[in-house]
Amino acid sequence: MRRKWQGYLINGLTALAVLVALLLAYLLVQSLTEPVRVQRIRKIREQAVIARMIAIRDAQFLFRARYGRFTGSFDSLLAVLRRDTIQIVKIIGNPDDTAARVQYDTLAIALQDSFRRLHPDLPIDSLPYIPWGGGERFQMAAGKVQRGRIEVPVFMVEAPETVFMRDVPAKYVRKEFVYRLGSLSEPVFSGNWE
Repeated sequence: MRRKWQGYLINGLTALAVLVALLLAYLLVQSLTEPVRVQRIRKIREQAVIARMIAIRDAQFLFRARYGRFTGSFDSLLAVLRRDTIQIVKIIGNPDDTAARVQYDTLAIALQDSFRRLHPDLPIDSLPYIPWGGGERFQMAAGKVQRGRIEVPVFMVEAPETVFMRDVPAKYVRKEFVYRLGSLSEPVFSGNWE
């Protein structure tokens, strides 16, 4: 009877050792594949955030074409995109030729149509929201900077990495990194990823 119990004990300990070995193997594989998985997630999300910021830049350029300045408000930006038009003057003929007749044709183009041509798959109402941000909005501001004797309109849009990578383990998130487009101190309209 004693030997029988010893056999059960050895079999039980062997099974436990196998389970522990399998658990350790699983944890090892996870520790090796998790950084690769997170990097893949980061790349996909970065591309989505950058694409949305480029769409915001295009919308801001349309706003500036209409009003001569940028806006710091998504509400204003969306309202203008939805309802306003921009006047385009088409010149027919050569205005430098004094002998020829020149005609000017003014066209009104809806800003919404111009925006949709640039970003056909992006609903205008989603413009303020950071992809994978859980409903959080981009931070946006606008102003003017002095360059010589000229005031130049500027804007800036920001998205902290902590917002769109919030469901990723904290050790993989760059807590201080912010995706930034434009500047309030320089007339630049590129992003810090370019």
